[in-house]
Parts: sequence; C-alpha cells; structure tokens
Amino acid sequence: MPVDRRGGYRDVWVAADALEHTSRPYGGHLFDEQGDRVELSGYRVDAVTDVALDRLQRLDRGRPFLMWVSYLEPHHQNDRLRTVGPRCAARDFADFDVPGDLSRWRGDWRWNYAEYLAACHRIDHNLGRLLDALARDGRLEQTLVVFTSDHGTHFRTRNAEYKRSPHDASLRVPLVVAGPGFAPGGRRTDLVSHLDLVPTLVHAAGGTTDLWGSPLQEPTDRDDVLVQISESTVGRALRTRTHTLAVATAHRRPGAGHVRPSSDRYRVTHLYDNVADPHQRRNLANDPAHARRRAELVARLLDRVAQVEGTRPQVAAG
Repeated sequence: MPVDRRGGYRDVWVAADALEHTSRPYGGHLFDEQGDRVELSGYRVDAVTDVALDRLQRLDRGRPFLMWVSYLEPHHQNDRLRTVGPRCAARDFADFDVPGDLSRWRGDWRWNYAEYLAACHRIDHNLGRLLDALARDGRLEQTLVVFTSDHGTHFRTRNAEYKRSPHDASLRVPLVVAGPGFAPGGRRTDLVSHLDLVPTLVHAAGGTTDLWGSPLQEPTDRDDVLVQISESTVGRALRTRTHTLAVATAHRRPGAGHVRPSSDRYRVTHLYDNVADPHQRRNLANDPAHARRRAELVARLLDRVAQVEGTRPQVAAG
C-alpha cells in the first residue's frame, strides 16, 4: 500500500489490501512499512496479534497512539465457504446452544457453528494478549480500547449467503468500549452505529468533529438507525427500538449492489416486531393487520434516507 494511501498512518504499518487474498487460516503474508513481505506463521489470529504486539513496542511511549488491529476471523474464508477455527478447537464447542434465530431446516450452522465459536474464543484470547501488554507497560488505564465487528452472520438461514440482510444476526455486532470516559462493567441499550466510533475517539483525544455520529461517552437518544444493504441487493432498512423494516429494489439482479449505490424505487421486503418476535421468525411485511405500522415505518425510513442521501424514493408494498 503506497504511503499516500495509508490514511495518515506513518509510524507503523503492516497490512494487506485484502487479507483474505494474501493469507489463509494458517499461513500467508502481510506487507510492512517498506512494502516488504511479513510472513504469518500459525493460526492467522495468533500471527496478526504477534505483529501487533511487535509494533506496539515500537511506538513512542511519550506520544498518544492509535492502533487498529483487524482480524479476518470469524468471517467466512470465502474460498472454503466456511469459518475455520484453530485446529481441533471446534470439538470443545460441539455441544453449543443453538441461537433462537437459526432456522431448523436451513443454513450451514450445524457443521460450522462450533468452528465459529472456536474462532471467536481465539480472538478473545488474543485480545487478552494485547491488553496484558498494555498493562505491563503501564498504558492500559490511559488507553481507550474498542472491540467491535463489521457485521454478523446468519449462516445462510435468511438468504443464499450469510450476512447481507436486515436481520439482527447481520446488524447487531459486539461493541465493547473500555477506558477513560467509560464506567467499567456497564451495559447500554441505546441505539448506536459504527458512525459513532470516530467521534468517540476524537472526543477522547480532546477534539471535536462535524462528522456523522455522536461521541459514545454519553448515551445517545436515537429512536432508530438507518442501514444500507449492498452487494447482494440495493436495499435500505430501519432498525428502531421495537421494529425492523427493510426495503429493496423491486428487480433484483446478481451483483446489482456492486454497481448501484441507491435506487429511486423500492418495495417492502421485511417487517419484524422485535419485541413480540425477538428471533425474527415471522415476517409481517405483507400482513394486512400491520399495514398501519408498516406505513409509519416507511415514512420514517424515507425521512432518514432524505436526510442522508438528499432524495426521497418511492416505496411500494411487498
């Protein structure tokens, strides 16, 4: 990655434009500050953490720092169509509890969920290695630590792939923030999004920003969150405290979301009452008894789309 495309990272840089294409669950490589290969040995999560720990020690102790450590796991290794955990570790999770939103008759979770849990467990272990290193150096108490993910997975229970859908299995991701400005051990229920993370970090550093999002040092008062669904389709969704409404282009074409960022026409595809149906098993999109609620949520969705995109598309019933 050329220096001018590293987003301002100057001190340390070990990365790949697409980690999945330069490595596998075991073995592979990254590129360092000079563009030379850095070989990865062992399970990828362990190897990436080894690199992060090495670079953490190289940072100037007298300066504030920002370090981004990105694991591919527990994402699917797409050329193998599955999540790959550490060797032999999945057997420790073979007696898993089945989440209530996983279909009894669809998906690939029966043979891949234990591998997924094993990968998550190894990530937890390596996060501990990073926190221990900060603690040994006396930097942990002054460091804001954010743990999150870019999306979840429904293990092909909702559509033909595993993540691009308006369901909570795709949308709700871990978000743990610890350090200055955050009380330990608390759990928040307000609606937040990844757009809040940069303002949170800037606020922690004593700055301000006019970007979308709000610093999470204080609870947000949002009633809903706007979601964009791309690649598999051109879609939008609204997740409120009680409901999920989703719309998509009426005519779906493979790969449409790769080339079209938005549409001027959508149709309602999903409506869930997340209070009465927390596992989102009953799609109410075409239920006449919920027509009024659907219309209310469509209006709210269009308000958010207009606010962000500057247009107000048409939305038809499903």
